[in-house]
Amino acid sequence: MYDVRKEFGAKGDGKADDTKALQAAIAAANKKPGVVFLPAGTYRLSAPLMITRSGVVLRGAGEDKTRILIGTSLADVYEGGLSQNGTGTVRTHWAEAGGFITVQGEREWSGRNDTRLAAVAAAVAAGDTRIPVDSTEGLTKGRWVRLYATRGAQERQASAKVAAVGAGWVELDRPVPFACGGNGSSNSWVCSVHRYAPTVTDGGVERLTIEFTGSGQYGAHAADRGFNAIHISSAASVWVQQVTVLNSDNALLLDRVDHASVLDVTVGTTKPRWSANDTVWQREGHQAIALSACHAVLVARFNIATRFNHDLSATVGSLLNVFSSGSARDLNIHHSGGPAANLYTEINAGLGNRLFDSPGSAAAGQRTTFYNLRAPGGATGQSTAARPIAARPTAAAGQALAGRRGLAAAEETHPLALPPCAYGRQLNFFGSWAGTADKCAGWLVVPLNSSMPPDLWAQQWFERGNAPDPISGAHRPVAEAARTACQTFMGDSKDALECFKLVYDHCIPGYTNRNAIPKDLLYHERTVIGSLYRQASGGGDFGSPPHMPAQYSRLCVADPKRAGSGNCKKVKKGDYRIHVPGFNKRPGSRCDHVTGQISFVKAHIDSRHRVEVYGRVGH
Repeated sequence: MYDVRKEFGAKGDGKADDTKALQAAIAAANKKPGVVFLPAGTYRLSAPLMITRSGVVLRGAGEDKTRILIGTSLADVYEGGLSQNGTGTVRTHWAEAGGFITVQGEREWSGRNDTRLAAVAAAVAAGDTRIPVDSTEGLTKGRWVRLYATRGAQERQASAKVAAVGAGWVELDRPVPFACGGNGSSNSWVCSVHRYAPTVTDGGVERLTIEFTGSGQYGAHAADRGFNAIHISSAASVWVQQVTVLNSDNALLLDRVDHASVLDVTVGTTKPRWSANDTVWQREGHQAIALSACHAVLVARFNIATRFNHDLSATVGSLLNVFSSGSARDLNIHHSGGPAANLYTEINAGLGNRLFDSPGSAAAGQRTTFYNLRAPGGATGQSTAARPIAARPTAAAGQALAGRRGLAAAEETHPLALPPCAYGRQLNFFGSWAGTADKCAGWLVVPLNSSMPPDLWAQQWFERGNAPDPISGAHRPVAEAARTACQTFMGDSKDALECFKLVYDHCIPGYTNRNAIPKDLLYHERTVIGSLYRQASGGGDFGSPPHMPAQYSRLCVADPKRAGSGNCKKVKKGDYRIHVPGFNKRPGSRCDHVTGQISFVKAHIDSRHRVEVYGRVGH
């Protein structure tokens, strides 16, 4: 771990410019990967930080403890970046790229001959798993590959594992999400198979706040000056979690990223940024969370507390991404450039005045699903005038935004207006929608009923994992045990008991409304599980190459007696007990993947977030 204060001289006092110290820490981690830790404090940054290696994590002590203040823009740091089209409209490079925290890998694309393995030899339909290829050299069972589809300058990509190889064909472990091959006409997508070769993986940004102090008024659409917080490009298996961004042009930009997660991200402002010529919508930035040419990215438990031109974006061929369990002040969804098969589920759309105002196209969003989007603050249909935004937080109160996620069960909601048919083809709408889709190409509009889950992704994820039934004789803790654990970990929080009860009531198996669980507990849950999996994988418990079991953890900080162990000591601060299926301690092995077996995992997390897994309690 690289401590920016102890090892690199950062002050963290909110006055000194800590850029050189932070850049030096990142440079050290780029040579020898590890965690770059920013202890509690306020750090001033005046130039970007660039992560270029796998295994580098930029970590704060918490959104309410670690703050990065930025008083300049990327346009101030770098010369150029401006362009002007034929009509005289000014556009900038910073509208779609660049960030003061950048994670940058080597670009993977269809034109790279050094990664190319084969061409797709005949037509393939969306949903197929067997791919005819002109060569099987280098294609072996268990290998990850990228499948590219190109048509002119357009490109789509997906990744999969090789399940089998035969004479002139390869079988993938999942369906192909797009059609390719065909008769070779100009309308056909040409497909090729490449090595899966990301150069930046297993890193991320977490537990801190980024605030722009000099961003001023937001300018015209796409004329951004580059008050951009985080940009991740050409990376895989990376994350952003528990991050708050304030006063940005673009809070989070991802391009060519796959198998990644964006969890518990809050975006807001501390002062008005909308311009005088935008009094109707009062937009205060360009993009809050944007995916471009991304696939298999989970964006969950977000809170977009002010209006951007585009709150959630999935563009340029982005597919198989999930936006789940989040909320926005007045949600706008942007999908252009041929995205497909994305899922938006269990989202509080806020006022609901401009959900589909960003234009789509006839080719946009095919097989995309909008499931249980709700508007507790809007009226039936989309309005032509903005509703006023509630008072914005101060900088010190910015973290409080993160606590408002999801919808309460008893909230009154209103139907959302369906978009015009030009928004896209083959779109699916589940929930309460106003309007008609009779003339829209391939649209499906279905109301929800009591038998349908509130979060489609959570339910699908749970069912695909074949989660085991509860163990006979298992006990859930009583309210008093929950209260004791709550006070141990969270102090006297009014919301804590309800959160713990909610977790316990749905401990294993079943859908848990994770939105109500305190973010610190969610973070530590993932930390413990990740550490446990790494230990098991490194020790050979999952085979070689590792075959990881489906993860169905449920955080349970429980009364030890109720946890099924008479030998457990009293739960103390930093100790966590987590239900994990598939880990069963038995002689001769550290942990084995046993179907239907559930254990409690005991672990301790110290003040620097280091994990010690010190026992498993059979249950």
